[in-house]
Amino acid sequence: MLTEDQANQIYEILERVGGALPSERDHFVFQQTSRDIEEWRFCGHFGFGGKFWSANGKWYVTMYDEDRTPSLDRVRDAINELLADLLSAWGSVL
Repeated sequence: MLTEDQANQIYEILERVGGALPSERDHFVFQQTSRDIEEWRFCGHFGFGGKFWSANGKWYVTMYDEDRTPSLDRVRDAINELLADLLSAWGSVL
């Protein structure tokens, strides 16, 4: 499970860079802090396939292969770099 601080910082990245809806933040934070959830569909710029993962000791996002474009690949890569940096700053918590 994530702490409230971790969940909010993750969602900040998903919202600011990934286009996640601000109105979904409270639900994300509640779900991530109340039980272990490996995958969360945040959609955003990636459409229905945009997912946040907390699995295998990592935080990262993915999208459907059929939705990939060079621009979306760059957004995904930027988010994943920010999430890796955030996890590193928190220390390995998974």
